[in-house]
Amino acid sequence: MGIGVLNFPRAIFDFFSKIGGRRKNERSRLQSLRAQIWLLQSELSSEKVYVSEARRQRLDLRRHNQAVLSMLNAGEVEKAKEYLCEREKQIEEDESPRFCRNSVLNSLLENFSKKAAEQKIECDIKCAFPEPFPMSDTDLCTVFGNIFENALESCAAVISTGGKAFFSMESFFPDAGFCVIFENSALKDVAFKKGVPRSKKSGGLGARSVIDTVKKYGGAVDFSQDGGIFLVKLILPMGDGK
Repeated sequence: MGIGVLNFPRAIFDFFSKIGGRRKNERSRLQSLRAQIWLLQSELSSEKVYVSEARRQRLDLRRHNQAVLSMLNAGEVEKAKEYLCEREKQIEEDESPRFCRNSVLNSLLENFSKKAAEQKIECDIKCAFPEPFPMSDTDLCTVFGNIFENALESCAAVISTGGKAFFSMESFFPDAGFCVIFENSALKDVAFKKGVPRSKKSGGLGARSVIDTVKKYGGAVDFSQDGGIFLVKLILPMGDGK
């Protein structure tokens, strides 16, 4: 027998539910892939910087060795000791992460800041970051990578009109948990649908992915705009708030 009249609407509903589920899964896989690409780009960028820095340090080491040897040959032992102590302090400072001690986020921020500098976007980043962080590296990359990518897109649109663009990020630890506030330049015609910004490039897919990922950890995200400034406020619970 064919599908009964009474069962027909339910069959159609189930059919489209399956399609909707597949599309949602596909969007999720797409965002995961984009996050992995962001992370890979960041790691490659960091690796190039590391290789270039290693070459520079080898040349510097040769010069330092020559300077110390010259002092020792001249009998200036105390001066050589002072020189080596000063060099040791400088090495410790150079080894400190540029933004934070979380290697994934630090790589993302280095990649973002490099792209921002190339586009002449002013950046102000203050990144206090908890360790251990209650989010997987992939999800962390999904959240921050999408926010950074959207900020670059928004700033680029402002620059294309002849304006100046900026980006700021500040994280802190109130009793409520881990909070981050992002601000960036934006045109005044950013469209929102149910609180989610819909960019011309992705149609809001990135922002939706950020929301879904943060919710998975019991957190919340708020997107808003105040004139030419776009804001993202993110909060994640941290257990005892430390």
